[in-house]
Amino acid sequence: MDGYHAGNELRYINDFRTDVLSFDDDTKQTKSPNVEVTQVYVDGRPHVIALTSTKVAAHTELLCDYGDEL
Repeated sequence: MDGYHAGNELRYINDFRTDVLSFDDDTKQTKSPNVEVTQVYVDGRPHVIALTSTKVAAHTELLCDYGDEL
């Protein structure tokens, strides 16, 4: 799916795993997550928020851990 034409702001956050041959071994990955995604409820409705876990400079790729299920 092309995030340019559909989706929301979360389309800009990628998984930090770039080495698909070593997907299950985080120590072999060349990049680290710099965003944490969590779910919060506002007025009983779920919302997803993304917070940077480190200081992020402009034009830096935003990376999170999608989890092992994806």
